[in-house]
Amino acid sequence: MAVHPHRAIRRLSATSLALLLISPLWAGRADAATISADNFDGIDTMTWAPIPGSSLTQYTDGEGGRLILLPGSPYLPTVNKQAAVDGSQSMCVSVGVPGTHDTHSDRGEVQITGTGGDHIQVGKEYWYSFNVRPDPHLKPNPVDPSRNSRVTDVVFQIHNTTSPALDGPPMVLQTDGLTWGFGVRGSSDPARGYNADRQTFPLGPVHLGAWTNFVLDVKFNTNGQGWLRVWENGTLMFDKQVSNTYPDANSTSRGAFAKLGVYAWWLQSIYPFQTAALADGNTARDYCHDRIRVGDAGSSCQALVPAGIQCDPVPANHGYQWNGSTPIKAGPPDTHAQLRAPATRRTATTTAGDGRTSSTDAGVRDVGTTRVVAFGWKDGVAT
Repeated sequence: MAVHPHRAIRRLSATSLALLLISPLWAGRADAATISADNFDGIDTMTWAPIPGSSLTQYTDGEGGRLILLPGSPYLPTVNKQAAVDGSQSMCVSVGVPGTHDTHSDRGEVQITGTGGDHIQVGKEYWYSFNVRPDPHLKPNPVDPSRNSRVTDVVFQIHNTTSPALDGPPMVLQTDGLTWGFGVRGSSDPARGYNADRQTFPLGPVHLGAWTNFVLDVKFNTNGQGWLRVWENGTLMFDKQVSNTYPDANSTSRGAFAKLGVYAWWLQSIYPFQTAALADGNTARDYCHDRIRVGDAGSSCQALVPAGIQCDPVPANHGYQWNGSTPIKAGPPDTHAQLRAPATRRTATTTAGDGRTSSTDAGVRDVGTTRVVAFGWKDGVAT
């Protein structure tokens, strides 16, 4: 897969476009090491109400999660009531391929804020668990002839902006529509660029219309003394000590921060891939996310994954990487799988007299095809 040379960004500038997921603290959670959780349940329609004294709008879901919408995007967020891991619905993002794209319209992302979600300092350890479902009819991405591999969509990243600027996020989960992959890099001195231990490594094949669970255990460090562990459906795929963030003193975002959704950087008009994608019938980049968990250093893979997934244990020593042939366990089932039938999905948007906007499903019967509009943002320049 071709890895995009992500550009550095300013985090949440005045011109930023964003959908922020502010993670609640769960006093009654089952596992004390779980800091925050969201299944995107408790949402019927997404109504965005003005925040007093601010130009921003917000939505608070039934789980206590608060979504903040910054102005300027052509997209609105919605939820998918026909696909879920262990609840009744999920969050989906559709980024359209046709049209002229810039760093506003090439993405739809949510940012996790709160403990473990943003302002993550060097030396901290956090766990992340999330589930991703590519649309059943998702087309593979076009090939970049200069790399002889396909360009990628980023569906999860842990970013950190720095001065002097580096060209992108330290950690990304990405896919070309056929296989998953992960990139990790860090720097102990941004003025000298990235450390030599940067790495991009393959994960398993993409299963269209099916959920894949990913768990990360990250000890944030700039000099290779931290670590990154990655599980896919409970199968350990990577466990190495590696540089994975930037120095706190250089961080313009005051530490690392996590976000997820769809970032199809290759749609920007500065790249030549859109024509080939359209010629292949590639009209949208559609992914759903569900069952988001953030855990502290006392958490574990098993504490965060959906029921039915058994996590491989943490090895006694670092240094493991998936060999490409060891079988990967099955992902979590979709709770709506038994209802699946082909149909058409539409999205309706309404504006109330008081200026509030809302988006909901209109005539939705499709449980296999999810074409859902979601919100994208611009963090200064392209991530």
